[in-house]
Amino acid sequence: MVKQEARRHHYIPRFILRNFNDDNGLVYYWNIKKKRLQKKNVKNIFLNIDMYRDESLHKDDPTQIETKFSVFEKEIAELIKEKILCTTKIVLTRRELEKMRIFMTLMAFRSNIRMEQYKNESFDEETRNILLQYQPNGDFVELWKRELDVLATSRTYKEIEESEVIDPIIKKDFLNDLIYDPNPAPITEPRFQMESVEDLPKSERFSLTCNGTERPVYWTDSFNYVPVVVDEQEELDITITIHDEFQEVVIRPTSYGIHFEQEGNKLHIHLDQPMKFTIETDGGLHNALFVLCSRRIPKPENTTIYFEKGKAYNVGVLTLKPNDTVYVEEGAVVSGCVYADHCNNISIVGNGIINGACWHLPDSNAHRFFIYLKWCNNVRLEGFTAVDGPSWHVVPAACDHVLIDNINVMSRIVTGDGIDVTSSRFVEIKNCFIRATDDCICIKSHALIGDTSTVREVTKVHAHHNVIWNAEPGNAIEIGYGLQAEVHDLLFEENDIIHCQYEGNMGGAAISIHQADGGHIHDIHYRNIRIEQAEQKLFDIKTLLCKYTMQWEKGMIDDIHFENITVLNGDFPVSTIRGFQTPEREVRPHNIYFDNINILGKHCKTFQDLRLMNELANDIYIDGERTFVQNRF
Repeated sequence: MVKQEARRHHYIPRFILRNFNDDNGLVYYWNIKKKRLQKKNVKNIFLNIDMYRDESLHKDDPTQIETKFSVFEKEIAELIKEKILCTTKIVLTRRELEKMRIFMTLMAFRSNIRMEQYKNESFDEETRNILLQYQPNGDFVELWKRELDVLATSRTYKEIEESEVIDPIIKKDFLNDLIYDPNPAPITEPRFQMESVEDLPKSERFSLTCNGTERPVYWTDSFNYVPVVVDEQEELDITITIHDEFQEVVIRPTSYGIHFEQEGNKLHIHLDQPMKFTIETDGGLHNALFVLCSRRIPKPENTTIYFEKGKAYNVGVLTLKPNDTVYVEEGAVVSGCVYADHCNNISIVGNGIINGACWHLPDSNAHRFFIYLKWCNNVRLEGFTAVDGPSWHVVPAACDHVLIDNINVMSRIVTGDGIDVTSSRFVEIKNCFIRATDDCICIKSHALIGDTSTVREVTKVHAHHNVIWNAEPGNAIEIGYGLQAEVHDLLFEENDIIHCQYEGNMGGAAISIHQADGGHIHDIHYRNIRIEQAEQKLFDIKTLLCKYTMQWEKGMIDDIHFENITVLNGDFPVSTIRGFQTPEREVRPHNIYFDNINILGKHCKTFQDLRLMNELANDIYIDGERTFVQNRF
């Protein structure tokens, strides 16, 4: 017997409509055309005959789209019943949240209104021309059904983004519906719970083995990353498999001189010791792989908080106490933020992952610090990976004696600063990998939100042997803004800045000082820094009035030293030094020293060689020679 084909295609699922019917199975609705209240059985309302029937895409089974809708609707109905209707507090996993939001957006896309838009070609000329690239015969209803077919089988954002069937306009609209909220409400509690370490999305582009053991490669919409942990004295034999086609591979930092042997789509790399580096194919910046190698950190004897390998922990906000030692074991995932206030002798160590995605919307800054340590003394942060936080990632504020060693900090939302040293003294940052969608290493001396006590000097900061990737906007190594107190005696050396992106909207400098307040900035040293792919600015030193200004009187910038700075490849970026002038006052940066600056193989001996624009600044020295150039406009 031949199964009868279902021809009544509902654009509002019956499992939703049943929540509105009376005891007789009737739903009351307002008929817009007739302008009166009517009632119909659930099975006879909000439908069209053969609405999703498609013989061009599925000749053998023209009702396949409708069938896929039924499968998706059943999944959502069960999710609503088990996780939403049965409780007053809704807690969803990340995957459940993605599935729910995709379904809600799909409801709008499969609607009668959207079908009529495609049927009547209700598009502007530019949109129509783009759609014709996907549907040359001009049958836009067919295009709509083809896209519906893909959307009905998608359960994650990644599947939608990577689809080659969905046209870019619809994809953009669809994703905007998913993730964009121009005025998101403050997040007061975690948005989702992690049920297991498997809830962290895995990369489909890369896989990696080290010393014969496969290591999980994780994915975000901005990068792929894999922590690789080995024992003390153990060498590393790494094989990376790239599952997409590619022509060219670049490993950064190039100064590391990491060599590889290629065998088809496999890269073989041998390292005598752990290193942190990137695999970039065909110039792609949003699909690179971060290989983050480190030595295994054993569990300290004085551990007070233990996160065990292979388990996921939902901490919300983990609040530390004095003398706490947190151990995040390799293979553990901690979902949430970490805060400490007036805590001495605290440590967060281990090779596991701290993930902050639960504290922000997919594409929105939540104005909440990720790892926030305030008025603490004797702090140790070592080994762990901090990824996808809600705002600034690692923030020692008004702290003394802080060691940040061998951690990985990776953000993917705007103003997702890497490490913000705020009003702190005796801070060492070393052996870290920092990829930030704003400032990577940033120095501030200002009042944090709701706490004016954090205005105090910054001194004795030493940042060395770090790998830095600045993604638009922000700066790679930044002093500013928020400089309300003195900043002095800082040393940045032996760092590799591998990217400082500029994508036509915002972009910053490899090295910058932005003084918008009254603190005196002096005795700052940068030496032995290697820079790649600095797309907009190399050095950017400014005294200015801007939206971040809290003090009208402007502080001086002086005694700034740049020594052995090398731009290895990429573009030839410009540099600027600019003072501040009003009819009442003038503040000029002075005593700025450039020694042995080499850009793309050229030793820069003059301001012209540096492509340096100087405005309202005095006493600039290049290789010991004083130069004064004043551009007036």
